[in-house]
This record gives sequence, C-alpha cells and structure tokens, in this order.
Amino acid sequence: MKIAKKDLTQKILKKYFIYDPITGWFTWKFKHCSKVIPGNRAGSVSNVYGHRVIHFAKSLYPEHRLAFLYMTGVFPKNHVDHIDHDELNNAWNNLREVTQAENNCNQSKRSDNKTGHTGIWINKANPKKKYMAEIHFNSKRVYLKSFYSLDDAIQARKKEIVKYPFHVNHGITKPT
Repeated sequence: MKIAKKDLTQKILKKYFIYDPITGWFTWKFKHCSKVIPGNRAGSVSNVYGHRVIHFAKSLYPEHRLAFLYMTGVFPKNHVDHIDHDELNNAWNNLREVTQAENNCNQSKRSDNKTGHTGIWINKANPKKKYMAEIHFNSKRVYLKSFYSLDDAIQARKKEIVKYPFHVNHGITKPT
C-alpha cells in the first residue's frame, strides 16, 4: 500500500492505528503487512532526528505530527513543540503547534553551556566584567550586559526576560 504524504487523513490513520493521548503511543490495530504485530507499539526512535518516527504506507512520519493529525484531523501547518523538551514524550498534553518564533521561546539549555544558566556566558575578553547576560528574541539580540559576578548576571537576566513571551520551560535541561 502506498499513500502520498499529502493524502494521509485522520480517517486512514484511525483505520490502522490506535493513539493513546495519555501515553502518546501509537499501536497497530491489525496485521496489514508481515512486519506488523497488532497491539504492538508502532515506530521507533530515529537516531538521526532524536524523536520517534513511524514508517507507514511507504513514508516516514514523525510520531508527534501523526498525533496532531489523529487528534485534530489536520497536520500542523507549523512546528509541534514538545512542551517538556522530551522529544520522545508524545502525550497529547505535551504537544502544541507553534511558529518558529514561539518554538525558539521554549528551547532547552545548550549542551555547551558553561555557567549552568541559559543566556549567561563567560566573557574571556574582559576578565573584570567576566559574565555576560543576553536575551535573543525574534532572531535579534534584545539584551546584552556585562557583570562582575555570576549572581548579578543571573538576576539581571531574570528581571529582563519577563518582558518577552518566553515559555516557563525555556532554558531547562533537555531530558535524556
């Protein structure tokens, strides 16, 4: 069976799968090919993308986008944000459709972060005012100041960031 990605509908999806909005898992309804076992969880974790994918009708789909189609009847036009930053958690209450700008306002702390705080970095060029606090919003740097202490930089950034619509989970450590 081959279905073009643009032709996949909620009706077809519900014919082949059961989606549990609490767990975020898709399971196969019936055996339609040799590799499918009814009742088993569909898909696997992609080493390339870091999220779950489901191979269906000769196409590969991110599981979170299929959850959106299953629950709403349409594919999301934009991004699907994992609110808790866990790309393997496709529970319905953990997913929301967002623009790129909104998605940028709910990013995990960078893995190369040396201070332990999002938006705070060490300024090697100025050893006196060693810590820099910055905020990027809508692809622009909207705040940048230097500080003598890490605590001062953290407090200043916390005070400033409330002016922008960042998600409460912005800057948390990504679950492993």
